[in-house]
Amino acid sequence: MTAASLALGESLTVVDGEASTIRIDRGEVWLTEHGSFIDHILVAGQAYTFDRPGTAIVTAQADSRVTVLVPHEGPPPARIATAWRTL
Repeated sequence: MTAASLALGESLTVVDGEASTIRIDRGEVWLTEHGSFIDHILVAGQAYTFDRPGTAIVTAQADSRVTVLVPHEGPPPARIATAWRTL
């Protein structure tokens, strides 16, 4: 489990996070996954399970706090990072 606070406009990148789940604890985020034609807006209390390998970008639409939950089986994401730090 990895938690991160994101300021308005700050992004979190998840690389190869397939089967990991992102939970929005506070705020609102925009989520896009490489190779998907569908983007998602998620608000506090919602969650999304990444459904493909590659890069997903989660951008705060308001000051937010998110938690990335790794799958019980299988590998964890290869990388979880903001522009300023690797988590």
